[in-house]
Amino acid sequence: MKQRDFLLWLMLVPGLNIESRFLIYLHIQSMLEIPEHEMLNVIFSAGKYTPKRIHQIKQWSQQNDGMAFTKLKRHAAVVICDAIYPEALRESDIPPIVLFYRGDISLLNTPILGIVGTRNASKYGEQVVRSWVPDLASAGLTIISGLALGIDGLTHACTLAHRGKTIAVIGTGLNQYYPRQHVALQKAIAQNGLILSEYLPEMGCRKHHFPQRNRIIAALSKNLLVVEAKAKSGSLITAALALKENKSIMAVPGRITDSHSQGCNELIVAGAQPVLSVSDVMVVMAGTVWL
Repeated sequence: MKQRDFLLWLMLVPGLNIESRFLIYLHIQSMLEIPEHEMLNVIFSAGKYTPKRIHQIKQWSQQNDGMAFTKLKRHAAVVICDAIYPEALRESDIPPIVLFYRGDISLLNTPILGIVGTRNASKYGEQVVRSWVPDLASAGLTIISGLALGIDGLTHACTLAHRGKTIAVIGTGLNQYYPRQHVALQKAIAQNGLILSEYLPEMGCRKHHFPQRNRIIAALSKNLLVVEAKAKSGSLITAALALKENKSIMAVPGRITDSHSQGCNELIVAGAQPVLSVSDVMVVMAGTVWL
């Protein structure tokens, strides 16, 4: 089996997580083909597995008739060994070995600005998004976010409304919709932007998927703008991941008494760039080498 097909096949193997799949990829990185009779040995030699897990994988392999893999290959996907796989993502700590997608995959080769924020946006946060995003989109930036309620969803919607380009990294498979309020928005992004997922197409929502999704947003963003964030919010996790990837972090300041702005204010105290206008954001973005 060719390396690319093997990595796709790994997505179906039960009991593997994002770390174990990446370790297996590192193990076979120089192999153009993996003999089918060696595929299980490759998995087991790339990590430590309990006897129960080994039995589970072997049992699955014996029962697997290949139909699921044939069906999976019909879905559009970028595999880590593909030339079009984003280099910034490949160089991140634990990159996904496969990204399933719907939409315009060429957007990965454009200047990408990450915009994230709280799910419970205030009128202030919404006002910032509504007044800034049209100009940022008109400037040729592709806006990436996580399709969550609040700042994320509004960012995507405003970008599309002004004929801009947006990328949504979702925490479910492509055939699932979460949150349900964003069914129409997710479909619109698939038609006019790009939807990315590292999960099998039918995979539903899991709590741990969202921190995992955040690392992809952080890696693909040239720089990251946090509009509103409470203390210890998911947006701060994304900011920390982006900082680890040597991205510039921008934050919209708010009142010190406003819990919605506490995370942003703390980011600024910690060294994030305070931004007060679209011009401030563009100055930071202008200092970034796109490709």
